[in-house]
Amino acid sequence: MKIYSVSTKHYFAFGALVSEELSNKIKELPKVQWVLPDSYLDVKNKDYGDEPFINGQAVPYNPKYHEEWVRNNAHANERSRRNDRPRNFDRSRNFERRRENMQNQYRDGPPM
Repeated sequence: MKIYSVSTKHYFAFGALVSEELSNKIKELPKVQWVLPDSYLDVKNKDYGDEPFINGQAVPYNPKYHEEWVRNNAHANERSRRNDRPRNFDRSRNFERRRENMQNQYRDGPPM
């Protein structure tokens, strides 16, 4: 088994040269969120998107490895929070206020 990368800051991941059969077994383990095949990564350029794992040690954290991930994840989380409520959530409340204001404004009859 050969480990090629480890992420040490924003999420924990490792890469290993394993058979497809073993990768399927790994997917079934508790707390495993995903197992990505080589086709998901840039194997040609040996870019695995994580921090290098060299001589049994993870290279110390460097922000350049995760700046884009942090930025993209922050945007995705913000979109997710906005999508948690109904699309017209705030507008419906404002509509009710406007309607009440209009009724109060014209209580004595519309202006002439």
